[in-house]
Amino acid sequence: MALNLIPLPPLDGGRIAVSLLPVKQAMQFARLEPYGLFILLGLMFTGILGFILWPLISVFIGLTALVTGLESAQLIGLIQLVLS
Repeated sequence: MALNLIPLPPLDGGRIAVSLLPVKQAMQFARLEPYGLFILLGLMFTGILGFILWPLISVFIGLTALVTGLESAQLIGLIQLVLS
């Protein structure tokens, strides 16, 4: 969910960014769309994407832990167990 909101043109966040920018800047930004997948893959392989997304993930884990009554470490352990 958070990945799709990154302001990169092929993703929904890129489309939101284009709609909020002035026309000239939006047209320039939209021209990145053919390269967006390669940019996204580059961010993934270099680890920069995790650096960008980790604050959002940690807030989500914290809120989920608060709602469920678990500690964050317990919740992360449960997530790892489910994913393995």
